[in-house]
Amino acid sequence: MRPLENPCDLYPGRGAALNQGWRHGRVAGEFFPASNLISRRYFAKFIHMKLCAFPKKTDEEKNKILTARKNSRSAAAFDAIPYADRIVFVPHCMRNLQKCKAKEMGSYYVCAECGACKIVEISKRSGELGYKALYILKGGKAVKKLTEELKPRAVLGVACYFEGVMGMEESEKHGLVAQFTPLLKDGCVDTDVDLAEVFKALGRKAPERLG
Repeated sequence: MRPLENPCDLYPGRGAALNQGWRHGRVAGEFFPASNLISRRYFAKFIHMKLCAFPKKTDEEKNKILTARKNSRSAAAFDAIPYADRIVFVPHCMRNLQKCKAKEMGSYYVCAECGACKIVEISKRSGELGYKALYILKGGKAVKKLTEELKPRAVLGVACYFEGVMGMEESEKHGLVAQFTPLLKDGCVDTDVDLAEVFKALGRKAPERLG
């Protein structure tokens, strides 16, 4: 039977805890006969699994994975929908609160394109492409209201990962194809987004068929 491996060799980068587990496994030799390598092997494995459990993913990491999967699954369907049947949702936390002139409409705002924040660039680009509308949302409840009123076929949302998951799930409940672009910096105020990424998402469409 081959000798016991030091688990540090199998899991590089987890040295301190694994070495502790390995030492406990070697100490097991004092309790198990030297010839009983199977018992010693399982003892060592049990110890280092307890000591070296891989860290659980944070909620944000889980949301990143979930939004990436949803984006991938619905990408082709989104690209096939004409711009005129798409709407854009951006978060109100991107607004410049001191200078913003957006019109408040209950659960959302309508951009006045005053130039106080990056939303104006997204609004102008979506308008040039022929998108149905752009709205600045206060929260996820506005998604249901606006999609029922405007009846789009697709939604492009800009948000933090938590709101992105909620928005995509709410859109899917209403049979809409959703795509998501994350904020660079999230929070309650003065958030930011990569305009290049938003523009890329806005401009996506299915390639034209030849012939």
